[in-house]
Parts: sequence; structure tokens; C-alpha cells
Amino acid sequence: MTDIKLKEIVSWSKGHSVPRDDTSVSKNIPYLHYGDLYKKYNFRLDLNKEYKSIIKIDPDSKIKPEQYLHDGDIVFTLTSETVDDLGCCTLISNPEDLPFVTGMETTVVHILDKNVVYPPYLNYLFQTNRFQKELRQYVTGMKVYRVHPKDLMNITVNVPSHDIQKKIASFLDTISDKIVINHDINANLLELLKIQFTRVLKLSNDSIRLGDIADIQTGPFGSQLHQEDYVKDGTPLVSVENLGEFHLNRKHLPGITPEDCIRLSRYLMKEGDIIFSRVGYVDRSSYVSKMEDGWMFSGSCLRIRNNDPDYSLYTYLFLNTNLSKETFKSIAVGATRPSINSSILSEFEIIVPPKSYVKQFNDYALKLESMMTVNMIEIEKLTILRDYLLPKLMSGEINISTLEIHN
Repeated sequence: MTDIKLKEIVSWSKGHSVPRDDTSVSKNIPYLHYGDLYKKYNFRLDLNKEYKSIIKIDPDSKIKPEQYLHDGDIVFTLTSETVDDLGCCTLISNPEDLPFVTGMETTVVHILDKNVVYPPYLNYLFQTNRFQKELRQYVTGMKVYRVHPKDLMNITVNVPSHDIQKKIASFLDTISDKIVINHDINANLLELLKIQFTRVLKLSNDSIRLGDIADIQTGPFGSQLHQEDYVKDGTPLVSVENLGEFHLNRKHLPGITPEDCIRLSRYLMKEGDIIFSRVGYVDRSSYVSKMEDGWMFSGSCLRIRNNDPDYSLYTYLFLNTNLSKETFKSIAVGATRPSINSSILSEFEIIVPPKSYVKQFNDYALKLESMMTVNMIEIEKLTILRDYLLPKLMSGEINISTLEIHN
């Protein structure tokens, strides 16, 4: 096992700046936006698999050669509104070396010699608590937090023989692959849910203001919650970075003290709530499952709670149609950091079918939602297991030298 500084085994480059409005899945060059590292690709990204769905940009002569993503590169987020989200990274799988670019708020790590450093091993190493703790020693900023890539390069890492690296990565891949399979199953279940929703949507043209059928509340701000008062194992606090498609991204959630929970009890979430992005990504929202009952939402979010719970899941899916998302972008206030407040969202009109149709939809939809929740619970357990094994494998506490690798 060799201790070595990152700058001796990798190089780095900043991503390419493109406004989100200049991206589309119908353009030419795949583009990894830093926000999608939290939402979709927070461990590894297989470009062949994601090519059709990933956002893209037009060819640009200003793209520097070092900004292109190659097979085995690792992309970091070193800029964030929360300290806990710094250091999120994903391994790039791009075996055909297709043109692929990452965004300005990301940092690309290129491995200098893949015969010395095995990319999947280094990606796992970056996920360890030890590495993340060292990275946070270099945090600067107050409202927006940053780690400079040059400081990242000065972190010392343990690099065993290439054979041991491959064995460690292979062992952990058995867990990671199951996590990916569960995510894929949930994505397919969500597509089935959307198909059934579309059928129900066509049964009515009657529309009503969202504010007339739901209570919309903004999360606590400033003096009501202090980041320095967050505690480990407290009540989880959901922010905009945790809003994934349908389910919440449960990674890097700060904790709220019992005292804060009592004082701010009106901001607690319950099953069936919809947590909507108030700032930044104004087209992003998640549906609260039974797993998140009793959690809290932050000032970067709005909570939508239907007056009639039977309409909760239907409302969530309506807010996530392409037409709704485009509407949110058009009515948002502010150019550099778009925002939507509760008053604006209250005026948004939603098509409401008769309750009998919605109840039939729920009979089908809630079964799929239950299956998705079971998969999410398993994903969380597998992630905890992987995170538990990571440091033990890296330190040699678990002897892996005799493990056979099956390609």
C-alpha cells in the first residue's frame, strides 16, 4: 500500500460553461450538468446506457480538449450551497470515446496511468468518509461553498497494487450493480405510472388553481435554522439538492435537533406531500413516501399538501409533465437564479378529473408506488453496507488478496 498525493496520479480540468436553457436531449453532444450529479448520476454514469435521455449541447469550438470526458474519468462537484454536497462524484463509462462534456461547476479528474490506478477503485476511494473528511478541510466560502481543485490535488490517498485495486472494486461492484438494477426497475415502474396517469388526464378538461385544492408552504429560513446547529442522526432536513425524480435522494441529509423539530413542527412532512424546488431548479419535485414521514423541508423548497389526499399522487405526476415544467420555467422570477414562491405556484392551473377516475388510478398506482418504495429501502440498505465495507477494504482490515476476479 502506497501513500501518494493525488497530483502525482491524476490531472484536473474545469468543465465547460453552457446555460441550462441552451441544452436539450435533441442536440448533439452529451452534457453532464452539475445538478444531475445529485439527481441522477451520483456514483457512475454509463454513457451508452444514458445517451438518449441525457441533456445535450450543440458543437462549440470553445470546448477545450481537456474538458471532454473519456472512459475512466471522474467528475466532481466542488461548488455547492451546502458543505455536505461538496465532493459528490461519478465515474464515467465511455468506452467508445464519444464526445462528452461536463458543466462549468464541475471538476474533471483524469487518471494519468490506468495501469497504475484502476478508475473504479479510485472512484470508490473518493466515496470513503476519510477522503470526504480531508476534502472538507479545504472548504472556503459562506453562502456558496467551494474546494479549489488545486487543494484537492494535495490530498494523500492509499494506492495498493493494481491487482488489489481491481479485487476491491470487483467486490464492491457486486453491491453497486444491485443498486443500479433497483434504480432501473424503479425507472421502469415510474414510466408505467406515467402511462396510466396520461390515460386519466385525458378524461377531463376541467382545471382549477393549485392553491384551491392544496396548501402550499415555504420552508424555514435564516434565523429559524442555522447550519452550524445541524446534528448527526437528527431529523433529516430535505433541500433542493435532495429532490430526485419521484423519490427523494436521501444522500447527505443534515439532521435537525429534537428542539428544532418541536419549534418548527409546522414544517414537518407527511406521506403524500410534494416537495417542490423554490429556487434554482424550479421544475424539480419529489413525492414523499411513508419512509420520509416526519422529516423536515428547508427554505429552498415549497411543500404542497393536497386538501384531499386521494389527489396527491395524481397532482405530483401532473406537476412533472413536460408542459408543467416548461410553464414553471417561464413563470419563474430572476435570470441568474430562478425562483417560484407560494403565491406564484398557487395560481398554477391543474386539470382535475372526477374523483371516481382518480380512485381507480390510485388502485393501480399505489401498488407500483409500494414496489418502488421497497426497492428504495433495499437501495438504502445496500448503500449502507457498501459504505461500511469501503474503509475496511481500503485499509486491508478485510483481506481480499485471495479473491478471484471473474470477468
